[in-house]
Amino acid sequence: MTAAEKKALGATFAKFTSVSLYGNYGVDHIEGVDARDLSRFPSDFFSGVFSILLFDYFVEVDKALEECFRVIAPGGLFFTYVGGYRLVDGDLPATVQSVIRRTETYFNYVPEESGMVSIKVGRETFVRAMERVGFEARHTSIWDEASGERSDWFIGIKSGVNRAAGRVVVGQLPNSKTLGSPLKRALNPNHGRAEPPSMMTMKLTVPQLPNGASGTYFGEHVYSRTMKSSTPHVILTGRSKIVESKDNGHSWEVVNIPDVEKRLLYNCFTTDDGNHIVQCLPSTSEVDTSKRTNPLRATVFLFDKDWKVIEASDDPEARWHGRASIDQCGNTIMFAEYHDNQAKYLPAYRDDVAKWRPLMNANRVFRSRDGGRSWHVVFEGAPEIIRHFHTLQADPFFPGTWWLSSGDRAEESRVWRSTDDGDSWIDVTNPAPSIKLPLMYRKRHQAAFRYTDIVIGSDHMIWGSDDLLGGTLESDPRVELQKRAGSRIYRSTKADQLELEELGYVGHPVRSIVDIGQAYLFITEANRGRFPLNPQVVALFKDEMDKPIEVARIDNFRPNPTGFTYSKASKASLDGRFFSYRNPTDAFNGDRPCVLQWDIELI
Repeated sequence: MTAAEKKALGATFAKFTSVSLYGNYGVDHIEGVDARDLSRFPSDFFSGVFSILLFDYFVEVDKALEECFRVIAPGGLFFTYVGGYRLVDGDLPATVQSVIRRTETYFNYVPEESGMVSIKVGRETFVRAMERVGFEARHTSIWDEASGERSDWFIGIKSGVNRAAGRVVVGQLPNSKTLGSPLKRALNPNHGRAEPPSMMTMKLTVPQLPNGASGTYFGEHVYSRTMKSSTPHVILTGRSKIVESKDNGHSWEVVNIPDVEKRLLYNCFTTDDGNHIVQCLPSTSEVDTSKRTNPLRATVFLFDKDWKVIEASDDPEARWHGRASIDQCGNTIMFAEYHDNQAKYLPAYRDDVAKWRPLMNANRVFRSRDGGRSWHVVFEGAPEIIRHFHTLQADPFFPGTWWLSSGDRAEESRVWRSTDDGDSWIDVTNPAPSIKLPLMYRKRHQAAFRYTDIVIGSDHMIWGSDDLLGGTLESDPRVELQKRAGSRIYRSTKADQLELEELGYVGHPVRSIVDIGQAYLFITEANRGRFPLNPQVVALFKDEMDKPIEVARIDNFRPNPTGFTYSKASKASLDGRFFSYRNPTDAFNGDRPCVLQWDIELI
């Protein structure tokens, strides 16, 4: 064990036994110990087993894990680092890649006849092997900002319950996996908590739905604006059907709704009186005049609590964007449209505006004051000014006050405020906020106001930018952090001109923010820059608002960008659980429902 390792582990473990098969690592080090045979040590002897680049050099992974499990006392911890270049996604068995040949400068302490090999192994294979021997197994990837490298750690907990007695092992189902991340935090003495959590685990699951629930999407985790908390009611949407859980995802029921004429139900919002506002995705097919609704429009249905249609409106032309694009304050409900308007960025548009302008659409804010039975436009954003609206949220601390945001380019990223429930709006965007961005973005600071989710506090607002805030070249992890492109977390004043304070760096553009009690989780897409195409999960603890911590990177099983949650996730967790949208190849590789269940634990 090196001095650096002892220093890192010394805060948790009082004494160490340093061993290796070959090589001497200091005073009191024991050489000649094979991880596949720890018979010199009694069972249940150590509080933990730690190793770096150990399992990289033999294929008898199960045997070594069995020995590690045996010598660890109940409640103890196993954690090991395996070189990323020796790991692959999936279930590849431990396979020899080459035999180690010692030279004067490479493994010169290894005997010629050692037969030591270099292997490759699947990440899933390693996790399953840990579970087979009895560990509660967790794999986590940590992104090191300094080196720009990803580190793969495998963490195991030896339960205090005898595994022969029927212990439950997390993450053993094919549609479930558990990630764990150590939290490098400094305790804030003013927060009054004796000890901060040192580990966050998140179990990701694709819910097992009943027959008839195929082709569904995450729609809504119902939030109580009165109690300021999520409820156990979770709603998935599909074509002419709803799938709902009223017990926080423990059971599900399919509700077929023939009255919507095979329309694809997509967005969902539950009102304070328990009715449901559900929006359809527009179709590209021809209008069927025999139908009640226009399939070319983003029809908004109002359902009662039992999913009976109360009213339908064809006034909206485009859907609202995500969870934070619709809200209610008193008897006022408002949402903002999200037209594509991408053609405005084409060179041909600039060359012939008169030809292309009819393809552009003004984005509108719709308001209802009768529970969603009728809708009226109260504000418009011309396509020359913005591409589309992103969020529209009521201020829970100031009744009648609403915050509206737009994107996508820097000059289109704006924030408006209404203090009279939408009767009038003022632009509160600061075109030159006092923030530091990469040099090429020195005149595009307004891009920091591009966001798709927001936390509204009593005297401030917090969001993560839905913008790389720089060029692709500057997103290289080797670039100094202050000069590196990548999204940031900002805290804003509530003023006639918003002033920003940077709270920390993230990387990929942020799409969702979830309140998990002690912290906010910022969940990103994986789209641009020189970052790996894996969405990030970053924790911002409420007692350390200037120290965001990356806690996970989510598997993406295709070599393409992904919006991951696409701005559709729970506002807050309930009993450690929340839900989000996912693509079929996000987190798990399969054509399963487009919903992901998250179970969070702070240890």
